[in-house]
Amino acid sequence: MADMTTPHTALLAALTTEHFVQQSAISATISEMASRTTIYIMSLSSALVATGFVAQSPEFLQPFLLAVLPSLFLLGSFTVLRLIDIAAENMQAHIGIARPTTERWGRMLLFSFPKSSAVGQKTTPNRRCVPGRSWRI
Repeated sequence: MADMTTPHTALLAALTTEHFVQQSAISATISEMASRTTIYIMSLSSALVATGFVAQSPEFLQPFLLAVLPSLFLLGSFTVLRLIDIAAENMQAHIGIARPTTERWGRMLLFSFPKSSAVGQKTTPNRRCVPGRSWRI
């Protein structure tokens, strides 16, 4: 085993991976928010243009509006509810990045590596040690 992993490098790798995963979640939520908003704005715009065309014939305007307005209202309501949910997910990902995770990861890594040895002495990672037991290889 030429390449030894120290607790410091393992902690850094774990924190980098967690940060990358949280950034990916943030990117996905922002993308979904943009696409849902775009879909709603496009359908609202299309309904307004269609209403303008149908308004030229008064006998078709009322049935058209009775079909289009409730569907636009439902689509808008569902869009807003989902956007609120996505914003909460986004906030959770931001909180996940901001919170100090070194304590949690440090505890995990503390029990998967042996105590420091003298300089130049070879050490190998031991089995996970249960807190309260002695450090044995």
